[in-house]
Amino acid sequence: MNLKIENVGKCFITRNNNIKTLEQVNLEINQGEFISILGPSGCGKSTLLNIIAGLEKASQGKVWLNSKEVKGAGPDRAVMFQESALFPWLRVIDNVEFGMKMAGIKASQRRETALRYLKMVHLTKFQNSYVHELSGGMKQRVALARALTLDSQVLLMDEPFAALDSQTKNILQLELQRIWWETKKTIIFVSHNLEEAVLLSDRVVVMGANPGKIKKEFKIELARPRQMESRDVSYMTAKIMKELKEEVEKVAKAEYDNDWTIKKDTVLPGTDIDLGIDI
Repeated sequence: MNLKIENVGKCFITRNNNIKTLEQVNLEINQGEFISILGPSGCGKSTLLNIIAGLEKASQGKVWLNSKEVKGAGPDRAVMFQESALFPWLRVIDNVEFGMKMAGIKASQRRETALRYLKMVHLTKFQNSYVHELSGGMKQRVALARALTLDSQVLLMDEPFAALDSQTKNILQLELQRIWWETKKTIIFVSHNLEEAVLLSDRVVVMGANPGKIKKEFKIELARPRQMESRDVSYMTAKIMKELKEEVEKVAKAEYDNDWTIKKDTVLPGTDIDLGIDI
């Protein structure tokens, strides 16, 4: 599997203006990679994800999947949004089976596959529950199970944990690491959370603002599974923040008073420094 984003740009036409959201975005993603896309609000992260999904059309440039141009939505790309988008009138098991049913997969195979992925997200005993009976984290686990059932080549995730409390989010971040490792799925993950991106990713792509373009890529060459409290995760987070902070400040200066600024923080020392040497 190879996904190639080639010179992609996006313009939105409004009554008074043309707003350029993305400009000259180039990115290549290989089989089994976990890529996170970070950037300030309004830099076009979600728009780029929607273009890859085929839910929006680029104003310029193309997206290629296995050397075929992406011209619309397809079963080779599954999408998981910030909201779970479950059907409240269906049971959990029926929600997970829904995409397979639309694809014409026979009932016995749908049930077997749905139960396998519900087991993967630890929700088997809730298979006959309805959406209103689930917590926010459980709903997102159901949505993840549903996204995995069609065995799409690429899983596109648009801030899927953003609305959850911090404890639930931490649990799901660890679960997603495990599921990615077990399935070897290619994942493109949009996030505002820098620590989350470092925890999960092989590469973190930082986007600049106005219009959105790729500013810098970081390889995250840390052992897995990773823990949020790890010193190596903290070090990489601080390193990437130096690039991200500039873009956040650009957006903030455009929206806030002219005297607004971000205070400079001390960057963490390198991993080869003995912090206790002078104690």
